[in-house]
Amino acid sequence: MTRKYSRFCDPTVDFAFHRIFGSEQYKDATIGFVNSMLPDRKIRDVEFLNVEIPGFTADDRKSCVDILCRGNDDSTFVIEMQVVKQTFFKQRTVLYAATLISHLAEKGDKWDYELKPTYVISVIDFNLNDTIPANCISHYVSRECETGATLPGSPEFFFLEPKRFKKNEDELQTYQEKWLFLFRNAKFLSVIPSVFSGDKAFDAYFNASETANMTKEERLLYDQAMITKTDIEYGKIFSFNEGKAEGKIEVAKAMLAKGSPVEFIASVTGLTEEQVLNLRY
Repeated sequence: MTRKYSRFCDPTVDFAFHRIFGSEQYKDATIGFVNSMLPDRKIRDVEFLNVEIPGFTADDRKSCVDILCRGNDDSTFVIEMQVVKQTFFKQRTVLYAATLISHLAEKGDKWDYELKPTYVISVIDFNLNDTIPANCISHYVSRECETGATLPGSPEFFFLEPKRFKKNEDELQTYQEKWLFLFRNAKFLSVIPSVFSGDKAFDAYFNASETANMTKEERLLYDQAMITKTDIEYGKIFSFNEGKAEGKIEVAKAMLAKGSPVEFIASVTGLTEEQVLNLRY
């Protein structure tokens, strides 16, 4: 049976996120997204870099970020999609930024420690449970307490929570609101809302996001990434129903409907593979 796809993919799915924001072909979307976060400066171009960040020593484990790019002004941007909730997610983000800055620093005795700006932009597919602005974006900088002066060379952090964003398309006013809307609602759209027309960043976004523009191989990768995200989501649901037989069965049925492997469903729910198979009938 031929699968029926939504017109636009879910940007919070790993493959789609990389296709939209980590591709040279669609980098106008990356530039537009990054610029929407910068309050007082704009970039004109980006260069995509190796996403693997080495450890400080040979024994340290390497870190991988989703998307790493450099602006035309030598500023560095980390763009991440985080689906799984982590207790110390913000601390992990700070550590990644510190490690990245260390390895991007110039080498040699003549370097005077001038650091180029570094920005970490995290799109979060869960609630941070913080008190943050109504637009669902929190922005962290290091400042002097009395004067408010920014500490030179310190990274800046942006945390976006699209799940908390409630505005409709006819209520969108700023670029930040438009991006939040897309992260939350793009997968449900059948047409491109007029509020996004005439902007090359959003043109690139919708071209990259349209499932009809994907090859057969790309659709397969998107399907696999969708299943992975669905497994994570139902794993979250199961954690609230752990120990309840009815909860296990409901989660298993939902995962079956999404095409998750029987072996994986059994490992998540605690049901036997035979019990999972019987739920098909």
